[in-house]
Amino acid sequence: MTHARYGIALAVAVAALAGVVFAQEEATPNDVRSLAAEFSKAWERGDAAAMAGLFTAEGDLVLATGLKAEGRAKIENALEAEIRGYMQGTHFRIAVDSAREVAKDVVFMDGSASLAGVKTPDGSVVRPLPHLVFAVAVNRDGKWMFEALRISVPVPTAPE
Repeated sequence: MTHARYGIALAVAVAALAGVVFAQEEATPNDVRSLAAEFSKAWERGDAAAMAGLFTAEGDLVLATGLKAEGRAKIENALEAEIRGYMQGTHFRIAVDSAREVAKDVVFMDGSASLAGVKTPDGSVVRPLPHLVFAVAVNRDGKWMFEALRISVPVPTAPE
């Protein structure tokens, strides 16, 4: 883990231990929320480099497929493989449900997403697949970037 990551983790931990209450309002700058929209637009274009460019140099990504990548170059390679494989031509749209500043220049974002256009081997299109999204965004020199992005598929619960 890099020094920057330790600093972020330490800032969050100190704030939590000190009992500091952070505003629960949607007080996050709009540019933080735009990260999700930029990621979705780059996915639509099939532009892995643009998606990876939204991450810090030491950022990390975990995809719903279980694929993990750390560092911008590896993130770009992972996303390139993803969008050039069976996900080619799909639409991935993220909706930010909440974004809150947990420390200066550190924001937690929770959201939902929909992956549409996935095709089966016979070419038929499956229904849109719901996803959950969690991200840590950091402000680096006035630009908001992903430090970490987690995309997962919710597991259905059994009926009661």
